[in-house]
Amino acid sequence: AERTVRRDLVSMRDVDRLPVNYNPQTRVWRATGEIESVPTNLVSAADRRALLFSLRAASQMDGTPMAANLRQVYLSFLNTLPAERATNFERVMDKVLFLGPVVPKVRPEVWEVLLLALESSESVCIRYRDGAKGVESSRGVDPYGLVIRDKRWLMVGRCHRADRVLVFALHRIAAAELTDRTFDAGAFSLQEYVSGGFEGVPATGAMTKVVLDVGAVAPPY
Repeated sequence: AERTVRRDLVSMRDVDRLPVNYNPQTRVWRATGEIESVPTNLVSAADRRALLFSLRAASQMDGTPMAANLRQVYLSFLNTLPAERATNFERVMDKVLFLGPVVPKVRPEVWEVLLLALESSESVCIRYRDGAKGVESSRGVDPYGLVIRDKRWLMVGRCHRADRVLVFALHRIAAAELTDRTFDAGAFSLQEYVSGGFEGVPATGAMTKVVLDVGAVAPPY
């Protein structure tokens, strides 16, 4: 687009300090000296828009230590752009919001331990506060994966005490330790587990008894 070309030329002159000049009478840009190389922008306009929306979508990471890192990565890209371009994108950022519930904080040390456990398929010992009664207990867990639901981070894994797969809210984990014991998840599929409906999703607020009237296809879930 012509506007993009003009903006690039202004940037070459004012930001990159290349020997180019504009004659307002003739409306012509000319090279006034030898240009050995022209700096390139590694991030295109489409890339910047994608970064903008991914940054807003990264609100799903709020409550985790990674949220600040993601924002810093985006700002690092933004700072490589000429000022007049960057300003426009910063204005747009104020017009894009991803709404959701207030995000509970996940303890940084818990976050790091769980990521290490997922990488090495290592069991963890967690101190967990139950969502229904608020009772804290120690659990041995084989972490199978992490899931975001309504901006809340959940760990899906096999609980050693219950001997079945359960869901644990990360913000209810008071402490986590690696055990040096590895595990094999076998044929477990996190995708299938999630698509089949959640089991043991932690409760929030007051407990309420409900009656469900379900169709013929619902009971398996």
